[in-house]
Amino acid sequence: MNKKDLGRVAEKEAEAFLRKRGYDIIGRNFRSRFGEIDLIGLEKKYLVFIEVKMRSKGSFIDIFYSVNRTKMRRIVKTAKVFLMM
Repeated sequence: MNKKDLGRVAEKEAEAFLRKRGYDIIGRNFRSRFGEIDLIGLEKKYLVFIEVKMRSKGSFIDIFYSVNRTKMRRIVKTAKVFLMM
């Protein structure tokens, strides 16, 4: 299985996980010229932009460091594009 296929599997698992916790997923793989947002959901009154990261078993990298500042900026810019639609 290549990286792209693994990413799709991880996104489906994340979506199922979020749905079980009451999220309504309203968007998948939203793209703009700035980047991509993996999942977009509604949780009660909040619009949530979700970046899915897959980790291998035994990987203890702190999740806080898995999305760097550049990626955060791309997500914010892409979220703004989504909100303008």
